[in-house]
Amino acid sequence: MNAGLKVFDETQNVFWDSSVFVGRSLGSVSIGGGSGVVVNEAFAAGIPWAIPIMESTSPIYPYVTVPIDVNLWLSAPAYYFRGNTLYWSRTGVFPSDWTFPSCILYYGVR
Repeated sequence: MNAGLKVFDETQNVFWDSSVFVGRSLGSVSIGGGSGVVVNEAFAAGIPWAIPIMESTSPIYPYVTVPIDVNLWLSAPAYYFRGNTLYWSRTGVFPSDWTFPSCILYYGVR
């Protein structure tokens, strides 16, 4: 059962309803570089959302003494929804022995 707040105007019409924004988390996926997809039928039935959370530690951070591309290490994946599918990608130009730091992409619907 949802709980929330409804605000009415002077003519008793609903002005704002917090239950419209109630959502649920469907899952998460740990991603590195490259691209991928998640298929979930609930995406097509609601308004999908995703939140990328960058890992706070880098496997090479303590060992790197040369300047690095900060945009590479701070960049979140680009993502979008189409129908019942979440697509993401991470691209960048960097030395072949480097990789993107881990990122967890949480997703759900409201």
